[in-house]
Amino acid sequence: MEELSDAWVYQKIGEIVSPFGLYQCEPCAMAVIRWLEENQISGNLLELRTLGYPDEDFILSDRAGNDESITLNGKHYGVEVRGLVFDNLSVEGLSRENWLKDFHCQSGDFVIHIRAGVGSNITWIIHEF
Repeated sequence: MEELSDAWVYQKIGEIVSPFGLYQCEPCAMAVIRWLEENQISGNLLELRTLGYPDEDFILSDRAGNDESITLNGKHYGVEVRGLVFDNLSVEGLSRENWLKDFHCQSGDFVIHIRAGVGSNITWIIHEF
């Protein structure tokens, strides 16, 4: 298979995520993963969860205006591909560091589950921050 340029891959992923709205992060991420698998491109599924309070179900995002929760269950999904993370909040990817800095919750505590190697052997890696 011919090597696909990063710019082309990012553009295609932007087209995939653009129709998804608020609260649609999981189906958005699954659509990106399906496309990655179809095109034999590796990526990581990122699952961000609140960690602080037992019923802490709300996550705020600077990109979404920071005045309305982007989730109702304390989880948000993105897909990391070739150094950028894509989700339903914008068609442009962010570095993982900037993607994580975009989110806020009442406790300020998150855990990220990383499903590494989408499309190949899969490993879950968990980080608290």
